[in-house]
Amino acid sequence: MRDKSLHNKGYILMEALVAMTIVAVGLLGIFSLLSRSLSLNRVVSDRYVAAYLSAEGIELVKNKIDNNVINRRAWNSGITDGDFEIDAYGNLALNRVNGSQASLLRFDNDKGSYAYAGDKVTRFRRKVNIKLLGGGDELRVRSIVSWLGRGEADFEVVLEDRFFNYWK
Repeated sequence: MRDKSLHNKGYILMEALVAMTIVAVGLLGIFSLLSRSLSLNRVVSDRYVAAYLSAEGIELVKNKIDNNVINRRAWNSGITDGDFEIDAYGNLALNRVNGSQASLLRFDNDKGSYAYAGDKVTRFRRKVNIKLLGGGDELRVRSIVSWLGRGEADFEVVLEDRFFNYWK
């Protein structure tokens, strides 16, 4: 009578190879999922920052209007049609965009904010488009933040608000 264990030696090796293949495929799937989720995390994080930068652009124009009213100037003094860069430093000056793209924003580590002067250059560009409407009694403000994401893909967040001369 022959020993059965001699006949099963090849089957154990095959079972081990199949089990290792299944484990390897499972691990590759997990690593692929983790890699994809990390890259999407970057996209979501960038959109979050861009949304706040865009909202800040509109808020800064509103601050300029409020500053005009407080100082008894015309509500839209210093505000004209066009594409501008604006940040919270200085006198809230609207600087015309040179060319088709705004300058890259920088992050100021000391103040924890974004501006056109600072320590670290970021990937974000903010352009504020202003259009005078309604005979000068209405402003359409469009704040556009754009950036190059992963794979050199263009991303953009656009927010729009309207301001009216309710001080007249």
